[in-house]
Amino acid sequence: MEQAVAEYDHLCRSGDDNWMLGRFIVPVRRLGEFRDAVVGRLPMRLSVIASVDDIDLVARDLRNVSGRIEALEIPLAEHSLDALAAAIERAGLPRIAYVEGTRDFAGLARRGFGAKIRCGGAEASAYPPVDEVASFIAAAVEAGVPFKATAGLHHPVRHFNERAGVMMHGFLNILIGAAMADKVDRAGLEAIIDQQDPAALRLEDEALMHVARERFVAFGSCSFDEPVADLRTLRVLPVT
Repeated sequence: MEQAVAEYDHLCRSGDDNWMLGRFIVPVRRLGEFRDAVVGRLPMRLSVIASVDDIDLVARDLRNVSGRIEALEIPLAEHSLDALAAAIERAGLPRIAYVEGTRDFAGLARRGFGAKIRCGGAEASAYPPVDEVASFIAAAVEAGVPFKATAGLHHPVRHFNERAGVMMHGFLNILIGAAMADKVDRAGLEAIIDQQDPAALRLEDEALMHVARERFVAFGSCSFDEPVADLRTLRVLPVT
């Protein structure tokens, strides 16, 4: 925790790339560690991972944390969206919530919630197939639900990871898929998600890029430097 907080704090204070840096993501059960690690640093923008049952803990610990909780990330599990909405309202927390584990996009849209997709994990089985990712993006875009992604997205372009023995998704694939989801058919969207040629993953239209960013708001990564370095290698970002 101390290393992660120190790195995030450094990135916030310096560098030309901090415009790409989003919220610091912390599980609710580690807010105590975060509170100790952040002493003497600037208040941070936080996104807290919590179950529906733990939302009251977020509200309680918020009083003792040097940071601003801007969003929640919720694995829905056996709970309903109504139970989640009630818990957030009861706790007085921000209603910006990205919900994992539901395909009720209409329900998310009615409540003003976002969606969250997991693109990897410790096991090869945690990496969803192309059609599943494309289906998620298409449904989110159709319902007008913004989404974020997590896990397995350190690199911009879909590729085979020999060490893990699995095809890993690329965050540029998902970004462009979000931009084009309502402009191509399902086969076309799957082709974008499955694309492994960086040259084919370009989006020059600024208006379309703005749309993409409204739809695909962020992805979680344990590394910031690695994705940025890859973008420079691909000349998506200027080489410094």
